[in-house]
Amino acid sequence: MSTNSLSRTSLYNARVGFWSAIAFAVLLTALNIAFTIMAFQVPASEWQGMEVYARTYRVVAFVPQAIGLLTIPALVLMLISIHLYTDERRKVWSLAGLLFGTAYAGLLGALYFVQVGVLLPALKRGNWQGLDQFAFANSHSVAWGLDHFAWALLGVALFLMAWVFEGDRLKRWIRWLFVLNGLGNISLVFAFAFEVEAMTLGVAFLSWVVALPITAVLVGLMFRNVQRAY
Repeated sequence: MSTNSLSRTSLYNARVGFWSAIAFAVLLTALNIAFTIMAFQVPASEWQGMEVYARTYRVVAFVPQAIGLLTIPALVLMLISIHLYTDERRKVWSLAGLLFGTAYAGLLGALYFVQVGVLLPALKRGNWQGLDQFAFANSHSVAWGLDHFAWALLGVALFLMAWVFEGDRLKRWIRWLFVLNGLGNISLVFAFAFEVEAMTLGVAFLSWVVALPITAVLVGLMFRNVQRAY
C-alpha cells in the first residue's frame, strides 16, 4: 500500500474515531437524562412479583434501555478506531481491550434487547410468564447481575486500553480517565455480589454520568488532532 493510501486510511479511521466518540458521549448523556426522568416518574419500590409489576409498569422505564442499544455500536466503533490508531508495539493492549469491549457489547446488547424487544411486548400482551428474572424492577433479578457483569467487562476493556495512550497532555488525561473508569466499572461485580448499593450508585454517577462522557469527548478531540495532522 502506498504512503498516500496509508494516509487516506488513517484519516478515514480518525474521522470514524471522532464521530463515534462524540456520538457515544451524546448518547450516554441522553441515556443518563432518560434514566433520571424515569427515576422521578417511576419511583423505586419493593418488588411484589411479576403480576403486580405487569399491572403497574410504565413504558418510560424502558426508554433508557432503548437509548442504550444505540450507545453500543458507537462505543465499539470508538474502540476499533483506537485499536487501529495504536502503535504496533502497544496493539496487544488495544486488541485485548477491544475483545473485552466486544464481549460487553454482546452481553449488554442482548440484555437491553430482551428488555425492549421481549419483556415490554410481553407485558403489553399480558403474556409475561417466566420473565420475572429479566425485569429491572426486580432488584435481585438475573438481569441486574448480567448488567453489572457486562459493565465490569467494559471496565476491563478500558483498563487494558488505557496503556496505549502516551505522549502529550491530552493522551495522558485519556489514559488516567480510562484507568478510573475501568477500575470503577470492574468494582460493580463486587457491588452486586455483596449487595453494596452505595458502590453501584457511586460508580454510576462518577463513571457513567461524569467521567465516561468526558473521556469520550477527549478521545474525540484526540482524533480531531489526528485529522488536522493530515
